[in-house]
Amino acid sequence: MGLLVFLKLYPEGLSLIRSLRLSINNIRSTTGPVSNEDLAKVFSDVPTVEQDYSMAFKVKPENFGHLNLKNSMFQKLLDISDLDINASQHKIALLKVDVNGSIPDLETYLGNLLVFLSLTDHIDLELSNCPGFIEAVWPCIDLYGASFVKCSFHGVELNMTEQDLILQMSSLESLQMTQIHPPEYLLSHLDRLKKLKELILDVSDNMEVVRLFPEEFKELRSLEKFVLRNVNLMNDSTKLAKFIAAFSNLTCFHLKCDQCPEFERLLEGLSRNKNIQELYLEGWFLNEYIVSVASVLPLLPNLKIFDIKNMYFTNMYVDKASVFAVALASLAQLEELYLPGGPGICKEATTIIQQFQYLRNLRIISFPSNVLNDASLLQLAHAVRDRHLSKTEELDLTANHDITQSGWRDFFQLVDNLPKLNSLSISRAYGREIKADPLTFIALVQCVARLPSLRNLYMYSWLLDEKDIEMFNVMKIKHPQGKSLGLQWQWLLPFPAIVKD
Repeated sequence: MGLLVFLKLYPEGLSLIRSLRLSINNIRSTTGPVSNEDLAKVFSDVPTVEQDYSMAFKVKPENFGHLNLKNSMFQKLLDISDLDINASQHKIALLKVDVNGSIPDLETYLGNLLVFLSLTDHIDLELSNCPGFIEAVWPCIDLYGASFVKCSFHGVELNMTEQDLILQMSSLESLQMTQIHPPEYLLSHLDRLKKLKELILDVSDNMEVVRLFPEEFKELRSLEKFVLRNVNLMNDSTKLAKFIAAFSNLTCFHLKCDQCPEFERLLEGLSRNKNIQELYLEGWFLNEYIVSVASVLPLLPNLKIFDIKNMYFTNMYVDKASVFAVALASLAQLEELYLPGGPGICKEATTIIQQFQYLRNLRIISFPSNVLNDASLLQLAHAVRDRHLSKTEELDLTANHDITQSGWRDFFQLVDNLPKLNSLSISRAYGREIKADPLTFIALVQCVARLPSLRNLYMYSWLLDEKDIEMFNVMKIKHPQGKSLGLQWQWLLPFPAIVKD
């Protein structure tokens, strides 16, 4: 209410607002907090721990995260239709409209929406689990359709009328549809969205969607980001490969599917595009094509984000993993690397780490679970000490259980020259707890003291006692980030741990 009064008195303040978010929520229909019953399904085993280390497990209160609905449930909708601001003189740079849950009496919001939509030329619309919203506010779209630049739909089934209204948004640059049944009419007329830069499709039931795209879809040369998840490409991979080859301005491509028969043709299309900066690949079929992926990497000189963390190399793919590891050296501009897992990668971990000397722009490095051992971790420590990772901001070594406490201690003692590191994860999986050896924890505390930008240290399933916490807190007093440096090590459980005497 205070903001509305201010804007009514000083409408020129609108031009100072970078973006304004309007939220319409049905509190009762939105997803509630996770219950203890749900948590119990995840944390199925009750941990047993000595008294000195029992702080590693905290009990989640039953009412944790619940909203206080006492005042929210009976609030009267505030009418702002008489705000009376001259839209020709005062504009909001970006208006974001979020709608969450099934909203009763949608028409009652129409007047308020019209007021704010008239005050901007750029509208982001995000809908989540709210059926019928587009059709209910059709007068808004009819009047201001050219102002919509982004539409995001999650769990929203679009009828024919709504699909046609979306196609009337002539300035639409971003279209995101997740967890929905593919809207056939909309997808078959995508070529009408001439300014589309971003298309994200995460469909349900592994359905065929590429077959719905018209041939004219490839004429959308403005497309920069193309994301396809959970799609069926058994009959459409050739068509997709043609589209990829035609999108000359594409900078980001994500693909998640079970099979892609013409994957090599798709890679060939990607390799012709020197603008690709982000590549995400996921699917069981990829192991067969990893050499092809490796051969394409040198042809992507501007790649900054490479994510294949959900790939898994078994022992039979060790030779191919070696080819992949060596090929990483060609990605000189790479900033984010999310590595695959499996025994094949474990055997080539040192080879991968050796390539870091050529990847001097890495900001984020994520190793998957169980690929590092003492030897490869020591190799990583030397790479750090030799300043190969001086720009790294996040280092994720989670759930590498083959590393011994001695291996961690050697790593902590060597690590230095990470001036920008703000997040370090050395957590273990739930159920794989270990007591922190005193010498290992001392080395860790000394290591953290040498990381001037560190704000988050994650070490779940490391059992610490009061002396360990006291030592860490004493170090924090002199740490440059002491006031914001957080140690995350306590599991929040729906049941108490069993404490041994």
